[in-house]
Amino acid sequence: MIGKLFAIERIKAFNYNSFWYIMALYSVLLVLGYYVAGAFGTVTVNGEQVDLPQFRVYEFPMLWHYLTYIAGFLHYLPALLLILLVTNDIQFGIWRQHVAEGLERAHLVGAKVLMMALLSGYATVLVILTGLAFGLPGTEGASPAMILESADFIIGFFVQIFAYLTMAFVFAVAVKKPAQAIIMLLVYSIVVERLIHFFLPGELSFFLPMAAFSSFISNPYMSIIGAEVVETPFVNSFFASLVWIIMLLGGIYAFVRYKDV
Repeated sequence: MIGKLFAIERIKAFNYNSFWYIMALYSVLLVLGYYVAGAFGTVTVNGEQVDLPQFRVYEFPMLWHYLTYIAGFLHYLPALLLILLVTNDIQFGIWRQHVAEGLERAHLVGAKVLMMALLSGYATVLVILTGLAFGLPGTEGASPAMILESADFIIGFFVQIFAYLTMAFVFAVAVKKPAQAIIMLLVYSIVVERLIHFFLPGELSFFLPMAAFSSFISNPYMSIIGAEVVETPFVNSFFASLVWIIMLLGGIYAFVRYKDV
């Protein structure tokens, strides 16, 4: 059944022009963004020149921290793509047709989870290849041990983007219209959750979904101003993200099961 579901999603996605446009744009922006992040030799902080290479933007093992943090700003592109794929299925009656042909509603959700895993996997592989392309020539005496030293950021990145896609899935299913779902996702993540943050104690606001997802990988550039930087993904964010993924997917399944698709 998994193979059948994957084949269905692959055919729909690969024959959808926007799929290739968005993925191409994502790939170019990720590589270009990382190049720009390390291309400048110095920055000015409080009137003093700070040498960026000392922050090892292109060097193992810290490379994975910088790269996954920078790539995190592009999560909205795969999220946009997923919203388009889900809302197309709903608006054009494809889900209804699948149900009429004998697929269970759990299969509808499972098929999109497979697509989310595919998008997250592609992004993760792209991050790995980008890191190797910049890091091997940029790190003197690079060794397998050095390359793998901070590779836990790669795992964290996969979970983070999958979590973002889960949230996009929620809005796509609930709203069913692409433009509105995209706007609501942006409004919630940028405005609403930040407003909620002000009314909750700091400890609780951390466990809001987008807060947990975004805090997964700390800002490595904070070291420029002397702030302490955690050089591993936040464990609390990891488990909070996993809990939210399970809860949100469970909510999506319940919604799809009991609502007309």
